[in-house]
Amino acid sequence: MKGGNEFSRKVLSEDAMEWISKLYSMMTVKDYGRGSIKSYVNEMTLLFKYYHHKDVDQITQEDIEKYLLYQTIQLKTYCTKPVKHWALDGFIVTT
Repeated sequence: MKGGNEFSRKVLSEDAMEWISKLYSMMTVKDYGRGSIKSYVNEMTLLFKYYHHKDVDQITQEDIEKYLLYQTIQLKTYCTKPVKHWALDGFIVTT
């Protein structure tokens, strides 16, 4: 699939970088631990790299569920808590 999903993309879009920055700021203000912040930022970065061909606001609940399935079946890993939490909360992004 041209422009499809992959993790190898080295650079995040400006939209994704802005979203990550806001996530970092929000979690810092809410006094999340450094480890939690790092986990969320890393996992959201992977998700955005996987869907690099989409703007953040175009990533749907269904996309996240497909990503979780991909990680579980194809990579034979358990999806980490941040992405699961985000998916279960219904993928609501406020920018």
